[in-house]
Amino acid sequence: MTPLAIEIMIECYRCPKPGANIPAQIWNSAAAQSERKNLVALDLIDSDNLRATKLGMAWVEKICATPIPVDGP
Repeated sequence: MTPLAIEIMIECYRCPKPGANIPAQIWNSAAAQSERKNLVALDLIDSDNLRATKLGMAWVEKICATPIPVDGP
């Protein structure tokens, strides 16, 4: 999972209108379009409204519940 995919996933989880909080040049980029297509294929976002699915919501909540590492690499 790329940082862009995670950013898009969080946007689709928290925003009633996904894309509203990400700059248009990023949201509309070929990379972001590809990431959204992959997230739809993984059933993490809905293809109609780009909102997080139940699976997508569970995944974002799991990421947010992950503790910060105590020690660095």
